[in-house]
Amino acid sequence: MAQERFTENGNVIESSEGFSVRTLGRTGMRYQEGDRSVWINSEVLAAPSGIVMNRDSIKYWEGPDPDKVSDADRDRITDNIKRAFEACGYDLQVHVPDYEWIAWYRERKHAAEQRHRAREQGSSGS
Repeated sequence: MAQERFTENGNVIESSEGFSVRTLGRTGMRYQEGDRSVWINSEVLAAPSGIVMNRDSIKYWEGPDPDKVSDADRDRITDNIKRAFEACGYDLQVHVPDYEWIAWYRERKHAAEQRHRAREQGSSGS
């Protein structure tokens, strides 16, 4: 099996395995394999060569047969992009939301709203 090679030309990194990643200015990137591609939310960081990518923004294939990106494809795409960026000397951080924290925050916010409504109802009923 041949070792994967990466070439960088401007804002495009190409893999010998048949995919490429194009950075789109300070935000966004496009991952392409064959005749389909997917847009990914990303942002250049202040640190030299630093980029953060939002894994959950990998949602829909574009091309001749548009389709939703499967979880397995999302994992593969993320791994491919990480290898490509690391091979070219970039520090890629993959952002994955902390759903437990989000659930805790929403629950806390909901409880605070309920207390606020109860206080309003109590003061209007006097």
